[in-house]
Amino acid sequence: MQIDWKESILFVLSDTGEIIEVNILVGVLGYSRYKMYKVSFLKTRTVLMSLLEDGNLVLSNNLAE
Repeated sequence: MQIDWKESILFVLSDTGEIIEVNILVGVLGYSRYKMYKVSFLKTRTVLMSLLEDGNLVLSNNLAE
């Protein structure tokens, strides 16, 4: 799986106009090119590991179908 971490993306909330900063983890499987996206507000090792574990569960469930 290829992993990319898009950091510090500014996002405007439509209802309040508030600007927030988000990070997006993108995972792409090599052969099938299946893509997975996960959003986070923090950039810590704990968050990264949690997102990777969640992504593995999602990919495992989708591949089993």
